[in-house]
Amino acid sequence: MKQPKKSLFVSYELAIKLKENGFGEEFNEDCFGYYDIQSKQFYFAEMDERKVASYIPSILCSAPIYQQVVDWLDLKGYNISIKPEYYYEGINWNWQIFWYLPQEEWTEFLVNDGTMMYGDNGEYNTRLEATIAAIEKALELIKL
Repeated sequence: MKQPKKSLFVSYELAIKLKENGFGEEFNEDCFGYYDIQSKQFYFAEMDERKVASYIPSILCSAPIYQQVVDWLDLKGYNISIKPEYYYEGINWNWQIFWYLPQEEWTEFLVNDGTMMYGDNGEYNTRLEATIAAIEKALELIKL
């Protein structure tokens, strides 16, 4: 079996932030990769099945692919939108995050009737760079 590209998976640092925010609270068998929290070693779940199976789940950290994180954030109510902007020189990527709050919790991010929005005009060179930035901001917003 050919190994998937490691670049499809979140970094160790982002995996730890996700874990702190509740991603993979139960041993997440849907992830294709894991990090050993102590050594920061990355393991492909299927290729390193014996190594992963020998670990106690408390010392493993799920290493999801980026789309799994975006889907998880959707389930938590934070919807990420990545959009291209076209220029004569090429394409840049921007992101927005939408979520809903009851009226008593409205903040400066209010767009309309409880729909909150945070956008970034950072013009990222790739969709992946924009996705990573949006995920990191969504994790900050969850803590607000």
